Amino acid sequence: MSWTWSWLAVPQLLGGGGLLVLAFVVYAARPYRTQNQRLALFLFLDGLVVVTGWGLRALATDVGDAYALSFIGSLGLWLVAPAYLWFLATLDTPLVAWLRTRVGSLVPPAMALTALVLAFTWPDLYVAEMGRFPYVDAWRFSPRFGLLLAAPWVLGSLFGLFVALSAMRRASTSHARRQAKAYAVAFGTHDALYFTLLGASGVWPGWFDGTEAGNLFVFSFHGGASLIFGLLLARGILGTQLFDIELKVRRTVKQGTVVAILALTYVVTNLAARSLMSPQAAQNAGVVLTGLLLFALVPLQRLGTRVADAAMPGVRDTPEYVEQRKLEVYGAALEDALAGASEVPEDQEARLAQLRAKLGLSDRDHAVLLHAIQRTDVSSITPSFEPGRTVLDRYRIEEVLGQGGQGTTYRALDTRLGRAVVLKTVHRGDARSTLREARALAAIHHPNVVAIHDVERVGDHVYLVMEHVDGGSLAEVSGAGSLPGEGFADLASDLLSGLEAVHDAGLIHRDVKPSNVLLTLDGQAKLADLGIATDARAEAETTLVAGAQGAVGTVAYMSPEQARGDRLSPASDQFSAAATLYRALTGRSLFEAYPGEASVELQARVAAWRGFQEDLDDPGLEAWFAKALAPSPSDRFTDATAMLEALDVEGWTAPEA
Repeated sequence: MSWTWSWLAVPQLLGGGGLLVLAFVVYAARPYRTQNQRLALFLFLDGLVVVTGWGLRALATDVGDAYALSFIGSLGLWLVAPAYLWFLATLDTPLVAWLRTRVGSLVPPAMALTALVLAFTWPDLYVAEMGRFPYVDAWRFSPRFGLLLAAPWVLGSLFGLFVALSAMRRASTSHARRQAKAYAVAFGTHDALYFTLLGASGVWPGWFDGTEAGNLFVFSFHGGASLIFGLLLARGILGTQLFDIELKVRRTVKQGTVVAILALTYVVTNLAARSLMSPQAAQNAGVVLTGLLLFALVPLQRLGTRVADAAMPGVRDTPEYVEQRKLEVYGAALEDALAGASEVPEDQEARLAQLRAKLGLSDRDHAVLLHAIQRTDVSSITPSFEPGRTVLDRYRIEEVLGQGGQGTTYRALDTRLGRAVVLKTVHRGDARSTLREARALAAIHHPNVVAIHDVERVGDHVYLVMEHVDGGSLAEVSGAGSLPGEGFADLASDLLSGLEAVHDAGLIHRDVKPSNVLLTLDGQAKLADLGIATDARAEAETTLVAGAQGAVGTVAYMSPEQARGDRLSPASDQFSAAATLYRALTGRSLFEAYPGEASVELQARVAAWRGFQEDLDDPGLEAWFAKALAPSPSDRFTDATAMLEALDVEGWTAPEA
């Protein structure tokens, strides 16, 4: 074979070579898994097309070599389509259910067989466009030819986008939803890139018609678009199979940013200096300036870190992130092995044991994840922090304070500042919104709100570092009986002032109750446990809490609209605060569960609340509670400040038990 150098081949060889490497990585990650096998085949054929039909073809100087490379590339192009459909058939959606039927499953093999038969009976069909010679001189890119070239890819990718979106809506597990979302992003990005290319060729047709710059752009675009498409597809499947894949990508982005800045500095300096000096001197100037930048390597590394954080939020190079990713990867494999069953099939146990050993997980981790999958969703699992362990680089765990559906709470020591703190893990599915709300909470500085010292995101989990309050909770105090009038007045002032600060920040607490009102040693009340607070403008979420569907919070202190799962407003928190104050005042809960009453039944009673009708031997207090606990939010006080101003407990005496 005889070759000649051409810059046109570089982007194609890089892009196609990257696809071939991706094909190997995807297959090696889970060689026994059908989806891995089919995606690897698709990536391999796509890489073969780019390398031979576009890359090596641009280097060939012999007609026979060019013809052979065009034939191989074009044949691969015809085989990509059935491989693509074969891969889409692995997604759980009615749009491709026909490909899993007895007849439909024969369509991809039939398409591949037809392509092979045509290759040997009508070979000229495969080199009609790519077989022209010499390649570079004969190359012309017109909008018409661009449409013919891109239309099958765009239409196929649009179909893949609809399939992925449908699979994402139907996904029953977190890892299946995550995969489908990544596939949708890949298909959508692919179409956006090719629509951009077609639009540019229509606006500037002369620039694309055989010019050197136009040729280089088209070749670079095609190679880059193919590689980006493959990377996004591979990330969807590898993200749930290789625990460190995203961490490696983050490191690559960080270091790649630094390298890109250095390379750009050299190129720009070289080109700019050519008008002032000789080419050799311009090159030397580029080398010198790039070398000087190496003295600013630390700031460049910091910039690379910021770019990596923006590109891959939640991915952190920390032990906590690595442990969480191991749990997520094993949980995804466990869900696949279960396939809806309650127990792991015998033929899958050895494979899972091998994966546990590879990830360094214990049999206890397996049991915890299995229970989580059977109960709800593996995505709710967070790494367990043993006492004595230092996490997030500075917090030494001392003891577990509590564990619930929203996360786990620990008492910890801030080793840098030497103070006691409370560390809470929060998982609500959407880490970005949770992080945004947590940062809004951290901006609240009020003496009656537990302070949030720090907020960290690791993967899909958010960690809140909060003030430690060592005087116990209102639940412990009110459980012993009612408060005297003076103590009740101070409590109401503290609680409602803190609640108003939360509302002023644009948030709704959603779980105001005695156990979430902490007391300092001198008796000051602080509103705590803001882990499920949400934006006041957002719809009420539909999370299962304490057996109550369609509501977030604690049933015994919910407002009627919260129990119904309706949209919430600050008035809902006011109702819960009034119910909390009623407990503190009387020693009784507003909504007591009857013996044997299920949580769902209690929730139905709260949702049907008719209004406050208790006798407190104080008409003023009765009227205040009647308004604060009104069934309709519009009939309550305008805000927490108005509640406090209207409250008058002077001279009130608690009734005898």
